Amino acid sequence: MTTFPPRPSPGLRAPTSPQSSPASATTPDDIAPTTPGGLSATATSSTSVSVSWTASSDDVAVTGYDVYRDGALLATVGASTLVYVDTVAVGSTHSYTVDAFDAAGNHSATPATVTVTTPTSDTTPPTTPTGLTATAPNWAQVNLSWAAATDNVGVAGYTVYRTFPWPRWPLC
Repeated sequence: MTTFPPRPSPGLRAPTSPQSSPASATTPDDIAPTTPGGLSATATSSTSVSVSWTASSDDVAVTGYDVYRDGALLATVGASTLVYVDTVAVGSTHSYTVDAFDAAGNHSATPATVTVTTPTSDTTPPTTPTGLTATAPNWAQVNLSWAAATDNVGVAGYTVYRTFPWPRWPLC
């Protein structure tokens, strides 16, 4: 014969334990982004350097990049920025590198530094202005006009020379 435990009386329930709250677990992000690639630095003028690189990747997300000049942190830029333009002294030499970081503060390794020297000065003169014309609306005024000069860096201004016919006559 088989025996069974007694049944609870009608209207009584068997005791139950309270329901626990749902459990959640997060794993820490301890994986650094990949090293930025294609690092280059180009002197774009005598006082400007353009530093560029290719994007890093991360198991979660890259949140930005730190740009270093001569071993010191120069700037922090967002994840979508892959070019940084630096202003430097004329004729200066600098080394640049960059690392990527994620929201957890993990930093990638840095690629090998790149070194660039800005030119000491603008050695290419502007073109000569053309089409010089002079009109004298009255005896005390002369109006000059010409076609603009061009330059690889930019034309800063013009020097206008005035000469007198010889022999010089006294002005008074």
